[in-house]
Amino acid sequence: MEQKSNIKPALLVIDIQNFSLKFIPDADKEAALTMINLYIDMFRKHKFPVIRIYHVSEKHGLKEGTEDFEFTKSAAITSQDPIIIKTYPDSFYKTDLD
Repeated sequence: MEQKSNIKPALLVIDIQNFSLKFIPDADKEAALTMINLYIDMFRKHKFPVIRIYHVSEKHGLKEGTEDFEFTKSAAITSQDPIIIKTYPDSFYKTDLD
């Protein structure tokens, strides 16, 4: 007998914040964002969730509400995409993801 799984796919879009992207060469950044946006589109077409994961860091001055904190405008995210804020490099540590 086959068991049904409660596991459903979701796309985690992690740390594509303006602050982080400053350290990536433009050509690499463009290629990465093209691929990320393709995956976002694919997940939306299948009605799977796209979850935005942001990093905050007092050490680096990365605070909510600042331009550095925001995702790049080149990302195909929407205001309806759920948000997770993390304070550690691990997106699952001390967040609501499980």
